[in-house]
Amino acid sequence: MCLSLVCVLPVARAATVQVTLEGLSPALSESVLATLDIGAEAQRERVSAARIRRAHNAAPGQIRGALEASGYYR
Repeated sequence: MCLSLVCVLPVARAATVQVTLEGLSPALSESVLATLDIGAEAQRERVSAARIRRAHNAAPGQIRGALEASGYYR
């Protein structure tokens, strides 16, 4: 499983966020993405780089939690 984030920082202090989860089935990927803070940030029209960093840093733990809730364990 891999979390890929592409952040484009235009001059206007806003960021565009694209979140891609790889290595999961489409249904599981959709379920996990729904639990991620970074997924919510990606839906916002304008988001600061600081918010993206915080959400990105939180993503690994949130992904583990979502996978554990779906029956996947380390």
